[in-house]
Amino acid sequence: MTESTRLLIRADDLGSFRGANRAIDQLLRGGLCRNTGIMAPTPYFDEAVKLMTNRPNTCLGLHATLNSEWDTFRWRPVLPAAQVPCLVEADGTFKRTPNATHDGGVDFSQMLAEIEAQLAKARGAGLDVEYLDLHMCFGWVHEPGHPENRFESVLQDLARRQGLRYFATESTPEGQVTVINGQRLQPLRPAGLAALTSASVAGGAWLWVAHPAVREAEIETADHTGVTPGQVAAQRDAEWRTLSGPQLAETCRAQGIRAIRVTDL
Repeated sequence: MTESTRLLIRADDLGSFRGANRAIDQLLRGGLCRNTGIMAPTPYFDEAVKLMTNRPNTCLGLHATLNSEWDTFRWRPVLPAAQVPCLVEADGTFKRTPNATHDGGVDFSQMLAEIEAQLAKARGAGLDVEYLDLHMCFGWVHEPGHPENRFESVLQDLARRQGLRYFATESTPEGQVTVINGQRLQPLRPAGLAALTSASVAGGAWLWVAHPAVREAEIETADHTGVTPGQVAAQRDAEWRTLSGPQLAETCRAQGIRAIRVTDL
C-alpha cells in the first residue's frame, strides 16, 4: 500500500507585522495551514496572543528570535540588553543576522537565557506552546574555536526539557531534511503550489515553511540589504493568497494530500 502524502504548512513570523497577524489568522480559520510560530520580542505579540485564544485546531510554536534583519523595524530582546550583550548592537536591538552574532563572539548561556525568556513570555500569556523552531536558522552558530559544538545541541536539550517538538535539520545524500521527534519531513523545493503539482511529491511527509502577510502600508516599508522597496510585501502577500486560494485546496484534494499539525507527527 502506498504511504499517504501528508503536508505540514508552518506559517512563521506571527507577531512581526499586523499584516502577518491578519494573514495567519485568516489561514488558520479555514485553510490547510494548521501551524504557526509566534515571535515573543516583536511589537504585535500581544495582538497575536489574542488571535490565538481558543484555537484548539491550531498547533502553536515558539519562533525563537535572536536576530532582527530589517532596517526599518528593529526588535529588542525580551531580556534587558545588558544581560545578553552578545546578541545586541550598540542601540540595544538584535544584531541583523546569525553571521553577525557569530562573528561578534557568542555566549551560549546568554542565547539560551533569551530563548527561555521568550518561551516564558509566551506561556505566561496563556499560550500552549507545542514546538520550537528558529527565526533565521541560527542553530549552526558555535562558540569561538569549537565549530563542532553548534548551538543546535543546546536547543535540542531545551526542547526535551520543556516538552517541545523541535525542528532539527539533518543532512542526507539528497540534501537537508527537517526532523521532528524522529520523523523526517521533506522540504518542498521550490516551496509552494508548483512543487505540490509535481509527480515527485508522493507519499511521506512534506514541509512548507511560509511567511504570509497581507500587503499593507506598514509592511511595504520592510526592507534590508538585498531586497528592493516593496519586494518583501509583494512576496508575502503572494504567499498568503496562494495558501488561502482555491487552487491549493483543489490540488491537495485531487492528489489525496492531507494537511497535518506538528502534533500529528
